[in-house]
Amino acid sequence: MKKDIYFVTGNKLKFEVASSYFDKSGANNFFNLVQLKLPCPEIQDTNVEVIALESAKWVYKNSRKPVIKADAGLYISALSGFPGPFIRYINQWLSAEDLLNLMTGKRVRKAIFRDTLAFIYKDMSNFFVSDTLGQISDKVLSEVGSTVDNIFIPEGYNKTLSQLSDDQKKNVWNVSRWENLIDYLKKNYDRL
Repeated sequence: MKKDIYFVTGNKLKFEVASSYFDKSGANNFFNLVQLKLPCPEIQDTNVEVIALESAKWVYKNSRKPVIKADAGLYISALSGFPGPFIRYINQWLSAEDLLNLMTGKRVRKAIFRDTLAFIYKDMSNFFVSDTLGQISDKVLSEVGSTVDNIFIPEGYNKTLSQLSDDQKKNVWNVSRWENLIDYLKKNYDRL
């Protein structure tokens, strides 16, 4: 019997990406991935793993369903890891140009997008992390999408995230977090 797993996101593309990993891995033979559009509180912390896990705990407490909650952070080397998990606020308050101004005179442009998936159900609690390497552009190359998407160039590309097609974006992200989560779910099938 297939078991429902709830992915908490209001983002259609994020859900499509998650579904594609379940399809490719064969996990959809065991699980139904269900999108749960539910606003949930997000604690303030510098660690994306802690943020995702606390949000997942809140959703589980209020739904009693097996839930996956994602969180991400952009860690820019030249800015000592800023903005980290605060990209939502950067996207809200600063333009891409404002963020680039913080990097004036900085030669090192390396950055890491860290994506975390937290899973909670009953006594099961775990998180899965993967990093996508890249760099920060020297100038704003696009004004479509979020602030950080307009300046982050994934490794192996010469375009920012916002310049990539949805299919290219799906191929950019390091998928190890999804592979590890799916492996974990399969190993714990009887506990779900």
